[in-house]
Amino acid sequence: MQPLHLAPAPLRGPAAEMRLLARNLIESAALLIALTVTERLLFGPGFYAGLVQHPFWIVVLLAAVQGGLYPGVGAAALAILMLDQPPRPVGMDITQHYIQSALLPMQWLATSLCIGLYRQLQIERERHLREENARLRETADLLAEELTRTDAALGAAELRLIVADPEPVPGAGLAARTGARTGAGSGTGKDGP
Repeated sequence: MQPLHLAPAPLRGPAAEMRLLARNLIESAALLIALTVTERLLFGPGFYAGLVQHPFWIVVLLAAVQGGLYPGVGAAALAILMLDQPPRPVGMDITQHYIQSALLPMQWLATSLCIGLYRQLQIERERHLREENARLRETADLLAEELTRTDAALGAAELRLIVADPEPVPGAGLAARTGARTGAGSGTGKDGP
C-alpha cells in the first residue's frame, strides 16, 4: 500500500478535463434516472409536475455548483429531455400551454448558466493558483539545490584554505610571538637583560 503523501498527483490537461466532464454528466444522468424511476414506481407519472419545486432542480444545481458551466448546462439539458410534461388541460390555449411548459426548462437553463459561469471562474482561479503554487515550489526546490551546492563549494574552499595554510587561525602567529615576548620580559627566559 502506498503512503498518502506519496500518492500520484491528479492528472491535468484537456484529457483530464474531458474525463471530469464525462463523470459529472454521468452522475447527473444517474440522479435524473433515479428520480424518474422513483416517480414512476412510487407516485405515478406526472406527479413531479404538480409539485411547487421540481426535484430535477436538485440535480441541475448540484451539477452547476460542483462542475461549473458545462456540467450544469449538460444536467439542465438532460433534465429537459427527461421532463415529463403534463397533458394540456381542456380549454387551455396551446400557445399558453407551451409557454407554461417551457418556463421550468428555461429556468433550469438560466440558473445553470449563471451558477455555472460563476463556478467556472472559481475553478479557473483555483487552477491558476495550483499552477502558480507548483511553479513557486519548483523555484524553491531549485534555490534549495543551489544553496546546497553553494554551501558544499564554500565548505570545500574553506577546507582547501585550511590545508594550504600552515597557520589555520588568523592571528595565531601574532599571539605566539606576543607570548614569547611577554615571557622574555619577565626574567624567566634565558635571554633576559
